[in-house]
Amino acid sequence: MTLCDNETIDEKHIFKDTKMNIPPDLRTLADVLKNMGQPILAKQIYLERLSKLTPKDTSYPYICVSLSSIAEYIGDNDGFISWAKTARDAFEQCGASDDVAKAKLWNMKGEINRREGNLNEALKMYFKAFAFFRKANLLDHPNVALVCQNISLAYQQQTRFNEALIFEERKRAICKSLSPDYDKDIAKSYDMTGLIYRSIGGYDLALTYFFLTARSYFQKALSIYKRIFPLTHRDIITTDNDIERLQLILQNNS
Repeated sequence: MTLCDNETIDEKHIFKDTKMNIPPDLRTLADVLKNMGQPILAKQIYLERLSKLTPKDTSYPYICVSLSSIAEYIGDNDGFISWAKTARDAFEQCGASDDVAKAKLWNMKGEINRREGNLNEALKMYFKAFAFFRKANLLDHPNVALVCQNISLAYQQQTRFNEALIFEERKRAICKSLSPDYDKDIAKSYDMTGLIYRSIGGYDLALTYFFLTARSYFQKALSIYKRIFPLTHRDIITTDNDIERLQLILQNNS
């Protein structure tokens, strides 16, 4: 058994069976519907499917992962935690069969703890995930990028921005070594790096360098977003707004 990937890393398995009689990786349908601006429809589909299963069914935890992904997308943190815990319990009941599955499970546990504010515990769990990927000799695995992303987020919450930058850069390096399918994740990483630099600059408005650096990363992200998304996509709008806000800060400090 292998666990389902987290939210940001895209897969390319397109579902053809409307009854969802498909392999365990169910997350992509949610991604497709979300990118179409239909997260609520995706949620309804999964809830209907879930109602016909029991926790012992192979698909059950994967659908819970997809529901946690949708909750994250719409900004429902409590919903994310609830569905992630349900998925975690189902996976633990089945048992993680190999090092990669164990790594993904520890990453999931870490993410639950991070979102509940238990940052030190979360970091311990993320590094346990790293250990299993290292044991499997898969430190360039796409899911290692997810672990790096989550570690970066935990460090940001602790205002440990230098450590956050290290892991964000590591995530980006992994994504760049993969196929063009990961362009979205590279853009997300540029976006996050811009946010980190903006946070560093926010502690001293005299540090114009950090705001200029943040803007350059936002611009890199925006360039990729405009290549892969329609101009009305929310990531384009959000990044445009981030650049405008930084421009105002720079103007006020000039």
